[in-house]
Amino acid sequence: MTDIETTKEYYAELLLYQYINQPKARATIEAIVDIALVDLLPQTIEQSFNIETAIGAQLDIIGEYIGLSRKLSIPVFRDYFTFDDQESLSDETFGFTDYESLETNASTYFYSYINTVSGESSLNDDDYRVLLKLKLFLNSSQNTYFEITAALKQFFGTKIVMYDQLNMKINYFISDEVTNVLIISIAELAGLLPKPMGVLIDGIYAVPDPINVWAWGDYEASYLSTGGFSDYEIGLSTASFLDYTMRI
Repeated sequence: MTDIETTKEYYAELLLYQYINQPKARATIEAIVDIALVDLLPQTIEQSFNIETAIGAQLDIIGEYIGLSRKLSIPVFRDYFTFDDQESLSDETFGFTDYESLETNASTYFYSYINTVSGESSLNDDDYRVLLKLKLFLNSSQNTYFEITAALKQFFGTKIVMYDQLNMKINYFISDEVTNVLIISIAELAGLLPKPMGVLIDGIYAVPDPINVWAWGDYEASYLSTGGFSDYEIGLSTASFLDYTMRI
């Protein structure tokens, strides 16, 4: 029972019949329940460290327990604020926004002195949460193919998918919806991207739909992320073709 008022009402209704409608008797029982449950403080603390909803210092504490700091010695490649003249603007220029386009450059970062001197980067909550999930899995897994695919599905649904090439190489397909697809590349550099022992991560790709990527597979036991040619009855395949621009 997570609703304290419902809990107090439940125990008040357990009073003997002659006391069940007595206000003081009910108030006494409700006061005892309040003290016993400590206003549901244990449950509140437990939910405060739910990795899906924790923020800020809560995530930092989770990181201390599982052994992963928010600050990485590997630089995180992001869109940093830059300035350019009007006549030579490039796609890599990120400046201030204006009143009419509040979404423009809203996620751009300032490049700080500490990035230059130590190469250390502090992750935002969304990126940190992704790495914490991967670290949690590594702490409790034997890195078998079955365990990895099950964990990815549990933590990320179909947004991050591992594809086995069946030649001691795997690929990672990352959905465009992931907050920062480059953080997966950072995870690989930091040794956080799970893979079976002795297997090479051949490539990491940002794709529209990770479970619908064009690839060859066995007809009778087609593998996850296998999309091939279509036929006359169902029309053309909607699977994505991999190209160099998708690689991260």
